[in-house]
Amino acid sequence: MILVRGRYGLIEKVKVFVGAFFVLYSTCFVSTASLARVLTDLRRVGTSQAPDTRLDQSWISVGAVVLPIAFWALAAFWPDRPVLLVTVGAVGQALTLPPIAGALLAS
Repeated sequence: MILVRGRYGLIEKVKVFVGAFFVLYSTCFVSTASLARVLTDLRRVGTSQAPDTRLDQSWISVGAVVLPIAFWALAAFWPDRPVLLVTVGAVGQALTLPPIAGALLAS
């Protein structure tokens, strides 16, 4: 599979791949952290539970471990379907929007 085409030397190809790695790594890192926090907050939506910092931190910690494993499992299960993986991610993010909007309107 050729990922970089054109008249590029080895140095340019290495720069592209290193840059792509860091961009994708930071995206995965940030999305995992934010999704763990959003899912932690979503478990309280629609209830009158008071925030419990210790319980919230444990949920965030579990999410920070479970979510990357789930992402890896999806990528391992469908390695040849990147468009499907992006679509699944987009639908998952879209499903978090209504509860967030509901919580905003209720506050």
